[in-house]
Amino acid sequence: MELVFDTGKVWSFDELPSRSIAVDGAVLGPRIDNNREVYSFDHHGPVVRHATLSTCEQVLEALLVDFDPHGHTVYLNHIDSDSMLSLFLLSNPEAITRQHGAKLQRAVRSIGRIDALGPARGRKP
Repeated sequence: MELVFDTGKVWSFDELPSRSIAVDGAVLGPRIDNNREVYSFDHHGPVVRHATLSTCEQVLEALLVDFDPHGHTVYLNHIDSDSMLSLFLLSNPEAITRQHGAKLQRAVRSIGRIDALGPARGRKP
């Protein structure tokens, strides 16, 4: 897997070459083009925040339904727990089914919810 890292850059989904994966704001909004094998796992663009999974959760779900990230280039524009966990999952997709896979999946869901909802989580009106 190749990594393209450019701090703060936001790519257009259509400009990404075939076999590309954009994570956590590198492209705004979750998108899929199966013909070109281009994927955006994002929750920062035009989405409903409480209804859209964080990037690491989107990656986990894709891997659970047999998404194969091998041979893709990953586009990243910042570093945080969500993007780094996403990179780990994309680099080690088999980790979700290994001996401690269930613990890893729980960690992804916990970290993902915190990242997706941040300080809004737990607030009372």
